[in-house]
Amino acid sequence: MRTFIILSIVITVACTQQKPFQLNREKLAQHYFQEDAAWYMDNVPFFECSDSAIEQVYYYRWKLYKAHLRKIPAGHVVTEFINHVSWDRDPFCTINAAAQHHIYEGRWLRNPMYMNDYIEYLYAGGNNRKYSESVADATYARYLVNADSAFVVSQLDSMKSVFYQWDDHWDSTKYLYYIAAMPDATEYTIASIDASGGTDGFAGGEAFRPTINSYQYGNARAISRIATLRGDAITATMFSAKATALQLHVERDLWNGKLNHFTDRFQVNNQFVKYWDFIRGRELAGFAPWYFNLPADTMRFTQAWKHLTDTSKLLGKFGYRTNEPAYEFYFHQFLWHEGKRGSQWNGPSWPYQTSMMLTGMA
Repeated sequence: MRTFIILSIVITVACTQQKPFQLNREKLAQHYFQEDAAWYMDNVPFFECSDSAIEQVYYYRWKLYKAHLRKIPAGHVVTEFINHVSWDRDPFCTINAAAQHHIYEGRWLRNPMYMNDYIEYLYAGGNNRKYSESVADATYARYLVNADSAFVVSQLDSMKSVFYQWDDHWDSTKYLYYIAAMPDATEYTIASIDASGGTDGFAGGEAFRPTINSYQYGNARAISRIATLRGDAITATMFSAKATALQLHVERDLWNGKLNHFTDRFQVNNQFVKYWDFIRGRELAGFAPWYFNLPADTMRFTQAWKHLTDTSKLLGKFGYRTNEPAYEFYFHQFLWHEGKRGSQWNGPSWPYQTSMMLTGMA
């Protein structure tokens, strides 16, 4: 009798057990991509969600990403703008500033050709240091997805070369990098506006910023790990030490205890601002260290995240503000182009920096 009961239970469980869920990729591809469905079927991860808005945004992102893939004689690149802009790199309309975002997103493409081409383009001159960057970090993050050690190791010497080129923005007395707002891809920041006496802010405003120092931390960590893959213990140890030292100085020197946030400190010294003073407000750029898992996981640093839920601080009606309404020149329009407002980082929400913050949060 006992055996019969056990057998009955086993049969009941077996009969009621559901089949493993299988995503209907063909249906999703046809729904979202129509005539381009085959390319997406071959390349992107598919996803289904009970929240249709999230699902739509997910596939919209891939549709937009594909639109930015551009074929060039040497392979493929990813553009930042669909159309040509005057500040991109001729003739292929690339901009190195957001390359890390492009690679972090593109690493999920099944065909390795696209990111291999793009990374090789960047290290053949496309990463021209017009803007600050963290391409080495992103390239290593891509390796963590596809495990192609041969490819990532082949880029190591170029990574080291670009890393050392940033020595022209290095202050050895502070063990930190400094940069002006414009080449940090964030014109009209608190540092650049205040360094001009509130009259401009497009250029200038050199500061020790959480951004470039976090980028170089991420690059150094990546170079160290890639050197380990190559069996180059000397380079691995050297760049690990560089990353550790940068981490120490970012945590110690760029953490503003008064604002409970990572903020710039002025490198420029003039009649308006003083060398090594903190800037006078929080910026969304202060979350850049988390993009690279730089800060220690302690309350001292994690309290910064509460600023994102405060509507009087960084949480705006239409997205996250680049700085807070308390700032004297918040949303003050300095730049006009053909009668239209120019791009500024003194309040308006920017997907570029919002993406960095959200990646750090994740």
